[in-house]
Amino acid sequence: AQHLERGLVLARQANDPLAEIEALNRLAQMASEQGTYDKAQRYLDEVLELAREQDDLACVASTLSMLSTIAWRWGDLERAEKCCHESLVIYRELDDRHKIARMLNVLGILNTLQENNDQAEKYYEQSLKMAREIDDLQVVADLLNNLGYLNHHSTGNLEKAKRYYQESLLVAREIDHRHGVTSCSANLGQLHILLGEHQVAWEYLREALLQSVAIGTVPLTLDALVGVVQLQIEAGQYLSAAELLGLTLSHPALEADVGQVTESALGRLRKKLPAEQLEAAMDRGKTLQLDTVVAELAAMEVPDHLRWRE
Repeated sequence: AQHLERGLVLARQANDPLAEIEALNRLAQMASEQGTYDKAQRYLDEVLELAREQDDLACVASTLSMLSTIAWRWGDLERAEKCCHESLVIYRELDDRHKIARMLNVLGILNTLQENNDQAEKYYEQSLKMAREIDDLQVVADLLNNLGYLNHHSTGNLEKAKRYYQESLLVAREIDHRHGVTSCSANLGQLHILLGEHQVAWEYLREALLQSVAIGTVPLTLDALVGVVQLQIEAGQYLSAAELLGLTLSHPALEADVGQVTESALGRLRKKLPAEQLEAAMDRGKTLQLDTVVAELAAMEVPDHLRWRE
């Protein structure tokens, strides 16, 4: 980030808009991965203005694509949809099938978040077909993961979700798509909790924690922590689960789709703890340091404090 900030200053001093755009784009990508969405959006708003001035359609489309992704992660679905459709129109004009497939994937995500499950599946399948035709394996891995999520959280077809996740994980590992491996591992962890296979769930969640820390993706760390919350509930560790949930829900990098999953965990805790106890535990969680909590959890090969019955 320090190198990019210095490069941005030099690009502006040299009146080099292309270098300025490149620096801003990379800074926005880093900010998005770290979950600082407000910063990422500010960078991208600058890029969009510069790209329009340069009449660079590909850059305009790319920036709108990133703005769309940040908007849905932030929970602004209206802006996400607007940016997505505008970007898709440009990519179709440019006949960029790689980017078209990615935007169809985003439309699938937006419809999943709005619980338009049939439409979401259509977008995912349309994008997957195109991604396979052009051999874009990263998009294939992401789409399989998203189809798994759809069946996992929306339609409740757990076996179908498991098959999608497993195929996604296989592809992601083959191409060293670490973001995909991390996301899919977190999803598989949460899925195996529902299947009653808690030790397997922990192994996937621990991998997700380790990978997310290694690549610095805070939103994926929070995703994995939601799975740990669910495991703690299964083990009867309700106060610990409530503290961890308080930390997760209060973090600004929490993505909209993960926020929806936490509602289920919160509903279960409300049935297990008196309201005052739950509120106090969640307040304590807000004071915890994410890095410290994750380091402690990731160090546990076998989580002794989680004693579940298989």
